[in-house]
Amino acid sequence: MNSYFIISERDAGLFSLIQQVIANLPRALNSKKIPIVYFGPRCCYWVPLGYRGSTNVWEYYFEPIFTNFASDTLPKEVKKFSEHVLKEGGEVGVAFNDNYYISNNFGDHSSLRNESLVIPYEWKDPSDWLRQVSSPIIKTFIRPKEYLINRARAFEEQYFKGNPIIGVHMRGTDALSEAEPRLFRKNSLVIDRYLNQLFLEKKRLPDAKIFVATDSHASLEAIRAIYGSDLLSSSTIMHKAGQLAGNGPTGALMPAYISSTPLVAAENGAEAIVDYLLLKKCNMLIHNGASLARTVLLSDPHLPHYNTHKKTLSAGLRSFSLRSRSILVFLQKLDERIQRNKKINFSSWEEFAKQLNDSVTNQKAR
Repeated sequence: MNSYFIISERDAGLFSLIQQVIANLPRALNSKKIPIVYFGPRCCYWVPLGYRGSTNVWEYYFEPIFTNFASDTLPKEVKKFSEHVLKEGGEVGVAFNDNYYISNNFGDHSSLRNESLVIPYEWKDPSDWLRQVSSPIIKTFIRPKEYLINRARAFEEQYFKGNPIIGVHMRGTDALSEAEPRLFRKNSLVIDRYLNQLFLEKKRLPDAKIFVATDSHASLEAIRAIYGSDLLSSSTIMHKAGQLAGNGPTGALMPAYISSTPLVAAENGAEAIVDYLLLKKCNMLIHNGASLARTVLLSDPHLPHYNTHKKTLSAGLRSFSLRSRSILVFLQKLDERIQRNKKINFSSWEEFAKQLNDSVTNQKAR
């Protein structure tokens, strides 16, 4: 009997959810469990009547982790259980029975540091090591649907040919809202920082076009006002007016323009993945601390980049602590750094995948 590791949703942005999958795949595969991603009604991208033929947000946009094990192979009672049993990612996970284990943890729980990839989401960018090991994981398991690949390819062929491309990702909206309590989100979108770096890059590459991926129409127009026809953009759904922040299905802070209309959110997710695919084709990337940009970095360990959102001295002092809890976390991080290579076992994962594929092939042949 097969054992399954179900990665379920949090009330979070799409690329935070994608990073959650990347982080937890070593945890699933090293325990010889079949990973199935099932994102349901606790994230704002979920459409009650489905989208693109699926009721699973992951499969709106991506192929199943293992082709023969899509979410429609899960028993209904397991799906129902996964939709209600876990809170907002604070728990390690829970077993439905001996065969089905469910987790919606991002992978940063202290007890998971030596099982999951620890992907930074505050000021720090992914380390060179993390980018090197994440890239083949993404290439092998995080496979966008063909319609998204085709959208990105059509845009690239029309606009990217013949010029260097400077990629820009400008995450704003709810991160700029006064309702945002997290220190690392404060001042994360400062247009002048982008313009200063763009000036340097255009000086180095005067013929370059600038591909801008953003959730903010105002940010897009600020770049267009200076660079005019050199600016390229593929998205149509973004914040244009009104309040910046809304709430997701469980109350988490989300961009207002997608938080109230699931179908708009689902299509916005598709546009975000097209932006991700196009940013991977750029010669370099200017970004802030957003998950989408950092997923681009995880997918390509060689892409040059510049982060406009550095940790300031005042923010560092405010986040600094000598409490016993902080010291414990520091020691846990040190231990993870020493042992991290033990988490990566590609040859074992390939053998596991081959065994599963052979098993399915044999069953079909009977």
